[in-house]
Amino acid sequence: MRMKRDVRCLVGLVTCPDVVSAKKIAKCIVKEKLCACVNILKNMESVFFWENKVQKEKEVLLLIKTTDKNKVKLTKIIRKMHPYKVPEIIFLEIQYGLDDFLAWIKKESS
Repeated sequence: MRMKRDVRCLVGLVTCPDVVSAKKIAKCIVKEKLCACVNILKNMESVFFWENKVQKEKEVLLLIKTTDKNKVKLTKIIRKMHPYKVPEIIFLEIQYGLDDFLAWIKKESS
């Protein structure tokens, strides 16, 4: 018999081309209770390889606090709303954090 694992907390990383698209995505996923919080970090510069050359763009980074049970649904919504053909959508497991903060993430990411 398999034991039920505790819900894991994650941080999602999503880059957006501008503040307007970043705020639109952030508001939607918080309103849908798919995450507890989204930080919007402006004025980030990204250097990356795309379409056979090195690109440099100003971007906005979303830091999404959520749980593992929401990552598939979040990915679908973000892909649908995102203006990029291939958006950066990465989830990292939180290995350690303040217990009260992690409990809040779990509570608000229903």
